[in-house]
Amino acid sequence: MEPDDDTIRLIAECMREDGDRKKEEAYQAMRKAWLERRDGNPSLQPGFKVDTDLQPLRWLEDGRDLIQSAKGTISVQLSSGLSRPPLNTYLPYPVFQMGAEIFLKGMWLCQFEECRNLRDHDWMTSEKRKDYREKLKDIGHDLIGLTARVRQIGPFGESVPIGEFLTILDAVVREHYFPLYEAARKGSNWAYARYPKRFYNDSLEIASANSLLRFPDQSLLRRAFDDAFDEIERIWNIRANLAARSRSER
Repeated sequence: MEPDDDTIRLIAECMREDGDRKKEEAYQAMRKAWLERRDGNPSLQPGFKVDTDLQPLRWLEDGRDLIQSAKGTISVQLSSGLSRPPLNTYLPYPVFQMGAEIFLKGMWLCQFEECRNLRDHDWMTSEKRKDYREKLKDIGHDLIGLTARVRQIGPFGESVPIGEFLTILDAVVREHYFPLYEAARKGSNWAYARYPKRFYNDSLEIASANSLLRFPDQSLLRRAFDDAFDEIERIWNIRANLAARSRSER
């Protein structure tokens, strides 16, 4: 005998309530565990210190992870109580700024063979690390400037897919994510674009927080970064070369 609509709705409601109860129990358990660890004091192994990873793949993957961090605007819930992935997604302003910057700087690092060849346990002198750190600092946070720099790297400049990716990224930045305020006058100050903004008219003594609310579809942006990642790997063969070096030294 087929269950009627009322029975189906009752079952769905019970499933939702059970799911909510389990989530609340998990949340309270997490809170208790972390409150008990509030005085923890993490430390490195003796002799180690933290510094910037210069393997381009790490930068590319971290940047792409941020680009995958979508915020949904429209979601669908099934009659069973389960939720489907959001229909509309976008990247909040600071998430895109950070993800694109880290990805582009990963592309910039690809031009250096000693960086591409870094395996998990490979060491680089502190002098070289400092030199790369300073260079990364000097090229700043200006996404428009970064796309121009990357385009000048020989193999990237010769790649049609990478050229198209950089053109698309440049257009997306200018249309949706450009820091429309005074800090944009200095490329190094693009980092401030990550902060919440309010638009002021000081002469009229009015302001508006309702700005920068129109963003492109995150799923389409993600596809552009995924395709670029695949093309970068095709150009430089970083993973394949690292694997080959490891096999040859066994």
